[in-house]
Amino acid sequence: MVSKLIIIREQELEEMFRNQLNDLKILIESNQSKVTNWISSEDVPNYLGVSRKTWQNYRDKKLIVFSQIGRKIWVKRSDLDAFIESGMIGKHGQTSKI
Repeated sequence: MVSKLIIIREQELEEMFRNQLNDLKILIESNQSKVTNWISSEDVPNYLGVSRKTWQNYRDKKLIVFSQIGRKIWVKRSDLDAFIESGMIGKHGQTSKI
């Protein structure tokens, strides 16, 4: 294999690096938004303002959709927000229609 020496202007090289950096930033931001859309089960009671036992009851009654991978439970933030908006839970975690 023959090695080639390529000469490029400094401005062009800087522009290439800037473009690559912008692409990486976009990729990182899109992946972060996907991750932050999910909340671990440990954080749900605080998010809803309820006790851990109440959160367990919600899961047992299938009031909120969740995903379980092994022993880890994850809930979409949008599902929790929809649950709150539905009026099933009050401002301070008080249930109203259960």
